[in-house]
Amino acid sequence: MVVVDKVDRLTRPLANFAKLVELFEAHGVSFVSVTRQFNTTTFMGRLTLNVLLSFAQFEWEVAGERIRDKFAPSRRKGMWMGLPWTRAAFNIASYTLLPFGQKAVSRAQYSGSVDVGTGPLGVVGNIVWLVLAGWWLALGHLITAILLAVTIVGIPFAWAHLKLAGIALWPIGKMIVPA
Repeated sequence: MVVVDKVDRLTRPLANFAKLVELFEAHGVSFVSVTRQFNTTTFMGRLTLNVLLSFAQFEWEVAGERIRDKFAPSRRKGMWMGLPWTRAAFNIASYTLLPFGQKAVSRAQYSGSVDVGTGPLGVVGNIVWLVLAGWWLALGHLITAILLAVTIVGIPFAWAHLKLAGIALWPIGKMIVPA
């Protein structure tokens, strides 16, 4: 017997729950909800469960649609929703993949406007980043640059790692632009 507090804590998509019920039935396991008094061993319990799960899935999809509708205008304007460290991590990743012909500049200097990442909160975010991850990343890029600079072929890659070390220390409020 599987006992849960609420049905939607087990799964929200109806298709996933249908698979779980089939698995339960194949193994002779019944499903009981504590807050909603029903049991899947009876036909009425299965009906109640399917109705409740249909509403749970509907609620889940409506919430997702509201979130997407709220973020869409901001994304069209080029604004990034979420933690500033997410944008910083994507900037470092894109700069790592394509370091040649690119440079990191302040968003405030490039766009001419101050946003959350370039103001005082950006400074606080950069300090947190520096303490938790920045100095490790920068040290790794610095060591890699030194090792690559030993050969003539590695010098451009060493230069790219030195540029990456700089953005790894203080990435929030920066953007990658063509050089």
